[in-house]
Parts: sequence; structure tokens; C-alpha cells
Amino acid sequence: MRKESIIQFLTWFRNGISFVTVWFLLLVLIRNQVYGIDIIETAWLWKLFVSVAGGVFLFCVAFTQLVIRRWRFQPRLTVFMLTISVYECFCFYWLGIFGGKGTLSHYAIFAGIVLVCYFICISIYKRYSRVQGELYTKALQDYQERSV
Repeated sequence: MRKESIIQFLTWFRNGISFVTVWFLLLVLIRNQVYGIDIIETAWLWKLFVSVAGGVFLFCVAFTQLVIRRWRFQPRLTVFMLTISVYECFCFYWLGIFGGKGTLSHYAIFAGIVLVCYFICISIYKRYSRVQGELYTKALQDYQERSV
């Protein structure tokens, strides 16, 4: 393992935990305001923190070079989306967000959201790759014109 990979992994892990924890706390505050809930339990906050840390860990494993060295973006995204979907289901049950067994429509909605996010990420990546390819081609053509 290279030192740069470890530093990148730990930096992303720290930043991810900070960002996602604040995001979830804001969502919880909005939910509590809407439903008139005055209390957030400390045990629930710890569960939320552990859930966030696990999700961020999965993200860092999928998208840094520490564990998976030579994969491109699309296989990394696929692995991340599959693992985070299963992980989120377990965390939502643990946090009490999913109650009971759930119905087929709940799972269909959840799967639909994951698939929509996946395809949005893929389309953004394809657009980004095309633009980068065009920039690279133009730079190569400029270089060839100057060297002639």
C-alpha cells in the first residue's frame, strides 16, 4: 500500500463522515420539525453515526486506490451502488426507518431510486469522459501542428 493511497482514504473518510453526518442531522431536524418531535435520543444518534461511518467506509473502499487499484469508474460505481443498497436496507431497519417487513412497493421504490441514481451517475460520467476526450484530442492536434 502506498502512503498516498492511505492518506487519500483517510482524508475522504474524515470528510465523508463530516459531510454525511451533517446532512443526515439536517434531515432529522427537518423531519422532527414537521412531525413535532422534540427529542433526539443519544442512542439513536450513535446508531446514525455508526451507520454513516459504514456507508462512508464503503464509498472510500470503492472509490479510492487503497483496496481496488486498477478498476475504472463504472465498475467502482456498480460495486458501490450494490453494496450501499444492501447496507442502507440493514441500517434503515436498525435505525427504525423501515418498520416491519415492508411491502413489495417499498422495495420497488427503493430499487427505483437506486437505479435512477446509478444511471444519472453513469450519464454524467459519460458526458465528462466525452468532454475530456475532446479536450485531449484538441490538445494533441495543437501539439502536432506546433511540432510540424
